[in-house]
Amino acid sequence: MFAAHLAAGLAIKAAQPRVSAWVVLTGAFLPDLFWIGFAAIGVEPATDTTFFDGWSHSAVSILVRSLIFALCMYRFGRAGMFAAGVAVLTHLLLDMPIHPS
Repeated sequence: MFAAHLAAGLAIKAAQPRVSAWVVLTGAFLPDLFWIGFAAIGVEPATDTTFFDGWSHSAVSILVRSLIFALCMYRFGRAGMFAAGVAVLTHLLLDMPIHPS
C-alpha cells in the first residue's frame, strides 16, 4: 500500500510544483507515521496476533491532522496549504479498501 501513498504524493507534487516534495510525501504518509509512533508506545497494538490502527487511521483523526498539517504549511501559500491537506486526506481514501473498520 505504500506505493499508492507515494504515487498520490507525487501526483500532488506534479499538480503543485511550488510545494516541496517532502511536504506532500510526509502528508501522504502522516497517518502511518502516527501509527508507528502509537504502536511503539503501546496505544495501538501491532503484533502478529493483534493489529489495530483505529486511532491513527480513523476518519476524524485524519481530518484533524489534515487541517493542522495544512495550517503548518502556511509559508507555501494557499495552494501549498491545500496541497498539504489533500495529501493527508488521500491516505484515508487509499486505505478504505483495506481497512475494514
